[in-house]
Amino acid sequence: MYDELTASENLRFTLRMSGLGTSSVPMGPALERVGLAAVAGERLRTFSTGMRKRLALAQLLIRPVRIALLDEPYSGLDTEGARLVDDIVDGFKADGRIVILASHRAGRAVEQAEFKAELNRGRLELRAGNA
Repeated sequence: MYDELTASENLRFTLRMSGLGTSSVPMGPALERVGLAAVAGERLRTFSTGMRKRLALAQLLIRPVRIALLDEPYSGLDTEGARLVDDIVDGFKADGRIVILASHRAGRAVEQAEFKAELNRGRLELRAGNA
């Protein structure tokens, strides 16, 4: 994301870099979903950390990804923003998409996981999400 671009311009740039036509993908619904529709024309340099995280989620929503890698998606978000991440992850899972989520806040991540991998004394351990 680029500070000198607006939220909408950053999304258009994401589409171009993904090889997608910018006119074929409506950005308004993604910005609305993440709560940034009212600031779509504002430059990113004015955004808080939470707003930047929300824009990153909008970038994810506008691309047809089969696998999503979310690195610390809850950091910098308030309770409402964390619920938004949960909803997006749930929606991806319901669509049959794969979500790989890395987090130091194991509670939220583990609640949603079908499987979890945990580093324990330098060893990677895989188990069912409820284990």
